[in-house]
Amino acid sequence: MNILITGIHGFLGSHTAKAALERGHTVRGSLRSLEREPLIRTALNLSEADNDRLELVRADLLDPLAWNDACRGMDGVIHTASPFPERNPPSELELIRTARQGSLNVLQAAHQSGVAKVVLTSSTGAVAYGRLGKGRSGVFGPDDWTDPEVKADTNAYYRSKTLAERAAWEWAEDSGLELTTICPGALLGPPLLPSLSASLNLVLKLMKNAGPALPNIGYDAVDVRSVAELHVVALERQEAAGRRWLATSDYVRFEDLAQILRLHFPNRRFPKSVLPDWGVRLFSHFEPTLKPILIELGAERRMDCAQTRTELGWAPRPLNKAITDCANALVVMGLAG
Repeated sequence: MNILITGIHGFLGSHTAKAALERGHTVRGSLRSLEREPLIRTALNLSEADNDRLELVRADLLDPLAWNDACRGMDGVIHTASPFPERNPPSELELIRTARQGSLNVLQAAHQSGVAKVVLTSSTGAVAYGRLGKGRSGVFGPDDWTDPEVKADTNAYYRSKTLAERAAWEWAEDSGLELTTICPGALLGPPLLPSLSASLNLVLKLMKNAGPALPNIGYDAVDVRSVAELHVVALERQEAAGRRWLATSDYVRFEDLAQILRLHFPNRRFPKSVLPDWGVRLFSHFEPTLKPILIELGAERRMDCAQTRTELGWAPRPLNKAITDCANALVVMGLAG
């Protein structure tokens, strides 16, 4: 199968390319700039992926003409590219416009090029947020949706992912395009490229012993390699079409992350104490990267991935391994000291 993978330079996109190549597919990957091509080819060579079946093209999310060229001759598209700010952006409308219109540009180009199927990366941020009171905690499934109008329980990124996925489903229904969406939790695991996602920063900051203590929050998390493989499986299997699949492994708190890393790196120091919620809010005034996670305080959101596991036979790697492999890779890359 000839597959276009958007955002191949990203944490998930690079692993998805590796998974597709290892499963025998031919991959065309999109980049904002072809200056990164040598870096990507080197990373995939090191990971034993087959670069002979890899082509790289330049395409910007907001350039519809570039996507027409990128989709030509493809059997399927996996759209992983989406803006992911580390802190609340100065222009939320620009973030939402890029995520929403970028997704629509890819879907429209795929449809016009005769592509049979598109798999789009969404997020559990489009599933379990936009709630008040006790409704913020619980178990959420593929039929649940974030309400982007409830600003007190969403951040700019989650609003952008929700609105982009909603728009994609509406467009696919109107056009008849075969669409599948994957909603992963916090992605952990070894990066193939020396660039950091927000979820990798969770581990990096612990490795650097950054911050006075740990916030009392957690996420449903998952190994990026397992999510990458799920994207390719969803493209391959007809029964995945027209549906929304959640992809998480286990719920993990910051203190759990620190304990796993402490056991794996006994000679490093990691924060041990847990900040009270008011302390996290106070500290966020001095550390802007904490702002987007304040909505997690006092909530415990878990995902029900039973359908993904049973109907698609998905078995994610153990989360402990994702965490330790992530930390080892950050050390090897020289990012964690």
